[in-house]
Amino acid sequence: MIGRNSIGGGLILGALLSFGYGGLKVYESKKDLSIASREATATAQVRVNFSDPLRPKSERNDGPDCTYTFHVGDAIHRGHGWCPSELIYQGAVESLQFRSEVHPEPVYFDPSDPETNSLFEFREKSELDGKGASLFFILGAAISMLAVLAFVLGKTQVDAVAQLAPEAPQTRQPSATDFMDNLDQILERERREDQSSK
Repeated sequence: MIGRNSIGGGLILGALLSFGYGGLKVYESKKDLSIASREATATAQVRVNFSDPLRPKSERNDGPDCTYTFHVGDAIHRGHGWCPSELIYQGAVESLQFRSEVHPEPVYFDPSDPETNSLFEFREKSELDGKGASLFFILGAAISMLAVLAFVLGKTQVDAVAQLAPEAPQTRQPSATDFMDNLDQILERERREDQSSK
């Protein structure tokens, strides 16, 4: 019973997290789409970073990511995020050769806030976030169906076990009067047996 409850709770939590992350992706997609109409570009100096197994786990990347700097007027801005696929390939080759080069690549940014930047066009980023939202909503729906199915199957199983379990016979607890009457009969019988044996 406890195992089934914990599985059901885990499924519900997983569904809620999936829907929440999908909602976050929808928000990011709309935000990126609003920036797309006014985005500006600059040339960034990009470095591809791969996870270093010798670094502490808290400092490692899940996969290759790019760090970069670019100029807007006299100001230097920094950014990091997912790398375009061609940079991942170049970075992998460099990593195997134990070297790391800087690559000039276009960076897209919000002119009103250059700290909001990406190596992907914001329209493309919006489409990717939209697809990500769809995937998380589908995942959340699938997990929700599993949770409902687990609940229904668990309830059916409990009902089936309850039907198969034999009913305990109804027994009446003897009262104090019944107990005393039985004790009197036993004592009377023993008294008779003693007399007859004499």
